[in-house]
Amino acid sequence: MILAQSQKRAKTGLIAIAITLILLHLLLVRRSQYPYLLPASSIFWTATAMQLYAQRQALSLCNHRATWGELLLLTGVVYRGLHAFESDYFLRLYPLLVLVSLSLLASGVQGLAQYQSAFYLLGFFAVPWELLYLLDFTTWTAQFATALLRGIGFSVHQQGFTIALPGGAIEVYNGCSGVRSITQLLGLAWIYVTLSATQGRQKSLILLGAVFIGFFANSCRVALLAILSSQPDMLHYWHHGDGSLLFSLLAVLLLGLLLWTLPTRQGGFSS
Repeated sequence: MILAQSQKRAKTGLIAIAITLILLHLLLVRRSQYPYLLPASSIFWTATAMQLYAQRQALSLCNHRATWGELLLLTGVVYRGLHAFESDYFLRLYPLLVLVSLSLLASGVQGLAQYQSAFYLLGFFAVPWELLYLLDFTTWTAQFATALLRGIGFSVHQQGFTIALPGGAIEVYNGCSGVRSITQLLGLAWIYVTLSATQGRQKSLILLGAVFIGFFANSCRVALLAILSSQPDMLHYWHHGDGSLLFSLLAVLLLGLLLWTLPTRQGGFSS
């Protein structure tokens, strides 16, 4: 009875610490130079919480005294988070380190394996996906957008990163190459394959499909911007305004359609 009450208090304390550290992370991201990370942070934290909640009955909490190493790791993570600067990569690494620290406190080293799915989720978030900009998809985006315009009957000319129509032209920069759209969809797809019972081939298909859908949706957006290049107001709306969000919505809907059409192991369809 006393042991059960002690474990209950320990679990409540860990949950309280976790909520505090999650809120701290979201506040730090909101104040950083990467505000687009705030939705992604919220989604990955939520997915991780859902995964751990689903496992709550199977998780084995170790009744042990916290070691100095575990306490120092958690203290170091909190201290480093409080001293993170605006463009710090640590903002991506912070959630994974928090999970490792709390997992050690809850279950010890021998119990880390049971948090595998949660590690997969926050490990994906920790990857510096901004490095994909170094690959420079700009040429492929310009070429694909040009092919789309020709396919629907426009007289279009591409030279390098410039897409020219009779009424105007646009230049495709690295920031418009589709990397952000691809990584956003890839993140959603990763959450799906981590939390659902998909087969190995299905996982590969979902992840590759997310990459293609993200690239395709962004190329469609670039093609539309080329069409509107002679109309500054409309161009601004679809480039910087709310119109750009519609293509993100389109990409998510296409990904959802892909997931819905995939058969499950039982021969049905994924929900």
